[in-house]
Amino acid sequence: MRRNEVPIKIAQDVHARAFDEELIILDLNGGVYYALDPIGARIWEGITRNIPLEEIIEAISIDYDESKERVKEDTLLLIKELEDQKLVIHTPTALSG
Repeated sequence: MRRNEVPIKIAQDVHARAFDEELIILDLNGGVYYALDPIGARIWEGITRNIPLEEIIEAISIDYDESKERVKEDTLLLIKELEDQKLVIHTPTALSG
């Protein structure tokens, strides 16, 4: 299974709230504070709604008239950053498959 197909979920005790044009994410356990721009917020919202990354990438590509490859690269980079901060995790089904 490729990285962009691995189911991802929001880590426990991580909360997000929209403020103006940003989405603010807070990890209550680690004290990590993270701000996302509107595109990052769409990716986050897609994750919370269990939308496959390919569908999120496709929608952003269309809405912002950007190549799918560029959107995919940027999306995977954001996912990596969120993983590094322990704000998102891979679901158990992904780890066993």
